[in-house]
Amino acid sequence: MISAYTMIKERFWTIDEIARLLGFHRNTVRKWIVDGELVASQIGREYRIRESDLDDFMERKQIKPKK
Repeated sequence: MISAYTMIKERFWTIDEIARLLGFHRNTVRKWIVDGELVASQIGREYRIRESDLDDFMERKQIKPKK
């Protein structure tokens, strides 16, 4: 469980902000959320993504070079 203090300190992103940041269409970001690839909180009709959840998502998408 996340404390209120952590939530206040951490940045939250909208779908549109992440789409612009990563260069994807907003529908792609929404699909990642619906498919469970990107963790988000739904507040009313809007999604909010914690910066740490975006970091985790990007870490999982990293391609590791073969040795």
